[in-house]
Amino acid sequence: MLREIYLRDSDDKLIRYSVQILWSNQLLKQGKLARSEYEKITKKLKKDYIENGKKC
Repeated sequence: MLREIYLRDSDDKLIRYSVQILWSNQLLKQGKLARSEYEKITKKLKKDYIENGKKC
């Protein structure tokens, strides 16, 4: 499943990241987003790309 995550950098610019996330069939059938996984990915993207200045 492809998800788009939006983050703001230090200059308050909105940055869009497309992230491929593999969800379990059970979560997909229930129609629920695994919130902890989403938060974990968002936190990692923010740290890697905004705080540490990595390029996509």
